[in-house]
Amino acid sequence: MIKGVFRWALFALFLFGLACVLVVAYVDISTARYIYGREEKPPKAQVALILGASVMSNGTLSAVMKERADRAATLYQSGTVSKLLLTGDNSTL
Repeated sequence: MIKGVFRWALFALFLFGLACVLVVAYVDISTARYIYGREEKPPKAQVALILGASVMSNGTLSAVMKERADRAATLYQSGTVSKLLLTGDNSTL
């Protein structure tokens, strides 16, 4: 009896792991055309969404936020996007 339950639990765990891998693969494949690397020039768009990241307690930007802000400024100044939509990270100083 215990062997049977253990086998079903192991099989269920395997199916769960497989489902997780398949979901990640699907998301990765279906969104790949919307992700641009540093060297690639994205197409012109009206708006670029800039995700927030942390700001240090002294007011300086974290490395991630600085990189995002620099990239957003480059896109805006080059005319690739005409507006920037910035999000926060739900933290307080």
